[in-house]
Amino acid sequence: MEINFILGFVRSGSTMIMGLCREHPEIETDLVEPNFLFQLLEKVHYTPERYQTFGIDAASAIKMYDKGVRAFTERFYAGLCSWTGKKDVVIKHPYLTKHIFRLSRIFPTAKFLVLVRHPADVIASTFDFTQKTKAAADIFGKGDLKNILKMYVEWMAPILQAGLVQEKVMVAKFEDFIASPATFLKTIFNFFGKPLDLTEINNIIKLANANKLSLVGSALGGSVIKPPRSKFETLFQEPGKNLIRAQMRSFTTAFGYKEK
Repeated sequence: MEINFILGFVRSGSTMIMGLCREHPEIETDLVEPNFLFQLLEKVHYTPERYQTFGIDAASAIKMYDKGVRAFTERFYAGLCSWTGKKDVVIKHPYLTKHIFRLSRIFPTAKFLVLVRHPADVIASTFDFTQKTKAAADIFGKGDLKNILKMYVEWMAPILQAGLVQEKVMVAKFEDFIASPATFLKTIFNFFGKPLDLTEINNIIKLANANKLSLVGSALGGSVIKPPRSKFETLFQEPGKNLIRAQMRSFTTAFGYKEK
């Protein structure tokens, strides 16, 4: 069993792509983000200083903890795959994006699909989401543009850093998926080592368009081939737009987008 990941900032299509991956005959995914893994990476039970009271140095303590995270995760998904008959797992969790280097150490054979969308659209969509959804407001702050920008930089900055192995990490644009779903899915299935022919892939897309991805939600089907409307132009006046442009410029350039 291989464990791979779908990462990237929220509102970049990861839930949609996860649902389509789950229709692959050999790929299992979660119904929602596996928060146990997020909690394990975010909250170490003992500080390095506490481990030192046991005679364990900080580096060894982190190595031990990471080994435990991997063992727990593999055991959980091995049971899930045994139950469903799938062979490999793709974990979708945007909040884990900032931990990509640590995940790469914990799961040395894992591959990471990093979904990106034009940063201006992502920020606008997230801003709008915080005003409509309490869970998003609790995480990002309701309508708190500066905090959303701060969290985007915190999550996505590691993607721009050197040291990510080309064979293990693929940065893919959500806009490319919208433009050609079948070609996009063929590319990512090949990346995960699970190639399908175009006939099989188009059958998956037909299921999505018929709203039959029941484990993702009825909203998925109608939006698979319809580009989401950009809220950047309608949500912000010039001060907000200029702030987004300034904060996102390095990401806009690095991901190959034109500034809005």
